[in-house]
Amino acid sequence: MGPGDILYIAQSGDATHSGSILQVRNASSLHPTKRTIASGFVSLGSGQEFESIDGISVIGRGVNTRIYAQMGNSPQATGNPASGALLKVRLSGRRSTVANVGEFMYQWTNDHKALWNEFPDSNPYGVLAVPGHVYVTDAGANTLNEVKADGTIKVLAYFPNSPIRDAIPTCVARVRTAPCTSAPWASWRASSSACPSRRCIGWIRVRPTWPTRPPRR
Repeated sequence: MGPGDILYIAQSGDATHSGSILQVRNASSLHPTKRTIASGFVSLGSGQEFESIDGISVIGRGVNTRIYAQMGNSPQATGNPASGALLKVRLSGRRSTVANVGEFMYQWTNDHKALWNEFPDSNPYGVLAVPGHVYVTDAGANTLNEVKADGTIKVLAYFPNSPIRDAIPTCVARVRTAPCTSAPWASWRASSSACPSRRCIGWIRVRPTWPTRPPRR
């Protein structure tokens, strides 16, 4: 959900339809209106399961609106260079690639095979855009990653699997908290199921890059 009661939807497509991004205005009213902002995104799969855009995050208003869309999987796994790309999409439909998270993380897991016996793997999924940064969870690599405006990718955290369940972080959300510290902090949650969820597999505290007032005592 973006500013102004505007809902944005990512569609994965199928064997005959490409992936797309839809905009629904007045989403909470009895008379919503919709339009396709962008289409033609690669959709890969078979049968009843296809993958294209896994997650989207919207930032800004009006002509300054930017939609960050994360393509699933990795080019190493699919053979398609579009897989794993983090895209910046304007309301006009114009798009550009910020970085290929899937490609980077597949190589990262290949360099860290000791962490999990099924590495290398990558499936970037959840997206959260804030000024100057985009945070991406990778459900294949089990990581929370930061992507900067220049395309630089940094692994912030690795979520290990346990004997009773796999981590599979699919979501990242901004949570305002007031930890016991003199400096302002922001907490980020990587969830193992659809957002919002109480199944929290990890908290990552990141010093915010936007102006923040310290919590009231």
